[in-house]
Amino acid sequence: MRTEVTESQPFKNLKELFDNVGNLKPWPEIGELRDSTDYVYSGLEISAGRTRLEKLDREVHPKTLLCHDMKGGYLEDSHHFITVPPFGWINAAHNHGVKVLGTVITEREGIWDVILESHEEVRRFADALILVAKFYKFDGWLLNIENTIKSEQVNNLIYFVKYLTENIHEAIRNSEIIWYDSVTNEGKLNWQNELNSKNIDFFLNCDAIYLNYNWMKSKLKNSLALAKTHSRDIQDIYVGVDV
Repeated sequence: MRTEVTESQPFKNLKELFDNVGNLKPWPEIGELRDSTDYVYSGLEISAGRTRLEKLDREVHPKTLLCHDMKGGYLEDSHHFITVPPFGWINAAHNHGVKVLGTVITEREGIWDVILESHEEVRRFADALILVAKFYKFDGWLLNIENTIKSEQVNNLIYFVKYLTENIHEAIRNSEIIWYDSVTNEGKLNWQNELNSKNIDFFLNCDAIYLNYNWMKSKLKNSLALAKTHSRDIQDIYVGVDV
């Protein structure tokens, strides 16, 4: 008996995305995102093998974001322009109340010149991302722009983050857009390793920021203070640990 393997393929450029977004190949059935409890357990208690675990308020404890980016094992599946999460991962995660995000990554100049040419082009690209996520039933996007952006197009980049976030929330329940700490509000590729004035505009227009890995205690304190100044939850700041 032959078993059909359903495999997601990345979109490697804008033409591939726009040519295929209206004719996407369907998955097998995807399970809905299971509702999570309003409490969590301490990992220290679990590792200690305690039989009775204390229920802790989910809202006051850090969240965990796992990002697969291991050079030796994921080169076929990552570092393409737009990556759709594997079908099996989405189902397994949803079964345990865990969200799964696709990835938008650019590592060379050029492609954003087209996207950020106008608000119309921004909306066209964002709407395509929303359609792909809704069609394949995953929960949002990690935005990782690791190339410089023309200074005159930065405002359109901020508009893109805002438009994508607001509209994916309407289209997909509990969806999230996370910004990776890379490009600054001057359009420079300059990892900040903290939340500061150079990346706050992106953070304020999406659900969370994923800080680069070279942070120190003082940078974490700065990030905490700035988030509080803007009345944002500190749980919306993910701190990168490269393992």
